[in-house]
Amino acid sequence: MAKEVRVQLTAAQKAKIKSAIGKTMSEIRVSSLGKNVAVSPGQKSSRLSEHGLREEGLREEGLREEGLREEGLREEGLREEGLREEGLREEGLREEGLREEGLREEGLREEGLREEGLREEGLREEGLREEGLREEGLREEGLREEGLREEGLREEGLREEGLRST
Repeated sequence: MAKEVRVQLTAAQKAKIKSAIGKTMSEIRVSSLGKNVAVSPGQKSSRLSEHGLREEGLREEGLREEGLREEGLREEGLREEGLREEGLREEGLREEGLREEGLREEGLREEGLREEGLREEGLREEGLREEGLREEGLREEGLREEGLREEGLREEGLREEGLRST
């Protein structure tokens, strides 16, 4: 036994149907045959069946809205996931930048240590030069003393010569 439902059309629905198929319809009759739904033009509708169809339509509309909400939530989740990935990329770039900055600082430290080593080498050479000059000075001082000894010996020799001649 097939149930039959008649749906009264609104003026807007009637106009859409007329423009689409060229026929004037005041209601549609819906009967269920298993899982197939047959729609045909009808004459009158019962208020109860119309009310039931409206509720069914509202339920379907609610399900559609729920589906849209779920789709929106999925898209929002994908956006958030994309933002998380973007954040991770930015974090990775920041870490890469910090690594590069660290390498630059390490390079500057090494350069500073090289310069410090060169300064120390220069100071060692300067110290050796000063040591050499001190030794040179000591040699000169020794030569002066040697010269003074010789001068003293000459004077001594002159004294002795003077004593011999008298």
